[in-house]
Amino acid sequence: MRFALMLSGLIASLGANAGPVTVLGVPIGGKLPYKVRECAPNFPPSKVVCWVGRPFVSKRGGMLGSAMLPDSSLPDWAQYGSFDLHIGPDGTIGELRMKDIESDKEKTVAGSIERRFGTPRTQSRVAVGAITGWRTPELEVELLCPVRSTCTLSFESDETRTSRLKRLEQAEKE
Repeated sequence: MRFALMLSGLIASLGANAGPVTVLGVPIGGKLPYKVRECAPNFPPSKVVCWVGRPFVSKRGGMLGSAMLPDSSLPDWAQYGSFDLHIGPDGTIGELRMKDIESDKEKTVAGSIERRFGTPRTQSRVAVGAITGWRTPELEVELLCPVRSTCTLSFESDETRTSRLKRLEQAEKE
């Protein structure tokens, strides 16, 4: 009986989302303790996440736009990156994407992510570039580095990823 209870608890915990994962100071799959507002004019360093201009607001109330992150939460390789942020209608952060990472920083970025999330689950280098991916129960991380271009790093919550894949599957059926 005791073993059965332990086993059912383990199975339930495997299917449950363990909660948000904080990356670069942003709780992916969670909520910030404040409402994200537009950054101050002339972009002085911010102590909180803020929108660079107005974000796009969907019919359901989700927001997507360029964001500025507090410098104190960023490693050296991310100090000059540009970020996009997706916040769901309920205020949950679904995705953080860093664009324009210089391609010569690919190994540094991948090493930093690997130290945090372990060995990549996917790694592919082809003529058009490189893709490296990590996955946890709560988060998917992807580093895309096309040849002759800058890299993009994305952190997507499992809930957002699942929802996106369902929408794509539904669109293919239509």
